[in-house]
Amino acid sequence: FAAAVGLTICSHSKVEDHFGCLYEVTCEKPASLPAPDENPKPLAVGDLVMVEGLVGAKEHNGCTGILRSSDADTGRWAVEVATGVTAKRRMKHLKIKPENLHQMMPAGIVT
Repeated sequence: FAAAVGLTICSHSKVEDHFGCLYEVTCEKPASLPAPDENPKPLAVGDLVMVEGLVGAKEHNGCTGILRSSDADTGRWAVEVATGVTAKRRMKHLKIKPENLHQMMPAGIVT
């Protein structure tokens, strides 16, 4: 998973010597990042998304959230959004149009 999203890959191994147990950690950057998916998957329940382009509730632009359900009547997604600064972060449930959602990670990418 780490290589798929461009994170540093780390591994560790246990090393024993006369001082006791030590852990040797090896970190490296992936040789190359994967090419962006030219055909992104359609939005689905469980996707990690970023909210963007809201006009009436601009304070939520840039917030990340998880898609919880789709409302066929309104065409909007129910999104559980993390709002506020780190110390006072709250989860808020919003109904957002799909054009205001940027898919960051499709559900099921982590197995």
